[in-house]
Amino acid sequence: MEYEKTEGIVLRSLPYQDKNRIVTVFTNCYGVLQFIIKGISAKRTDKLALSSPLCQGEYLFYRGKSSLMHFVDGSVLSEHLQLRTKIQHIQAAANLVQIILASQLPHKPAPKVYQFFYKCLRAIPHFEDPAVLTSSFCIKLLKQEGLLVLQPFCSQCEKEAMALYHGESFCSFHAPKFSYKFSQEQWDILLILAYATTFPQLQNLVLSAGLHEKINQLFQENT
Repeated sequence: MEYEKTEGIVLRSLPYQDKNRIVTVFTNCYGVLQFIIKGISAKRTDKLALSSPLCQGEYLFYRGKSSLMHFVDGSVLSEHLQLRTKIQHIQAAANLVQIILASQLPHKPAPKVYQFFYKCLRAIPHFEDPAVLTSSFCIKLLKQEGLLVLQPFCSQCEKEAMALYHGESFCSFHAPKFSYKFSQEQWDILLILAYATTFPQLQNLVLSAGLHEKINQLFQENT
């Protein structure tokens, strides 16, 4: 039996039989894994924390015959308690979790995505409108996966782009019939969401409900 160790953040936790949980964890080394954690009780505060959503910890485990990892021991790095002070912070964190669950394949390492996910969780309380942060996370993730080529100019000519179709940028003339069309202001915001390198560059953005909805639709269409 070979033990392995990884850092991870709990995405989801489901009760299993008596005092056990099946815990879905996004890890920095192995991507999304599922652990079975046994013997959870009020006396075992470490196991209780390590099986709770948004907890970040180190997990010692071994692999069984199924896809479930068997939890052996662990330590809590952060419970991200700062996210539990406001409903909008909890909702933003839940949205980030859903984005990871929808986009990341089990057992596929994605260390850059993990680090960005962790940084975004920590940044949520610093945003007056956390939807800006979650929208940027969506756009950057699609861009990194090669599913979105967002650029200032049309992929067919040198005119300013204002539409997206199958992840490509188009001007109003070359935009296919069923493309997502944006105003100039919305397109400028999309570019900032995609290419901002620091959180302060995003904090003062105003995201309309319409643009937020289009970004969600783009993400759902591509995951």
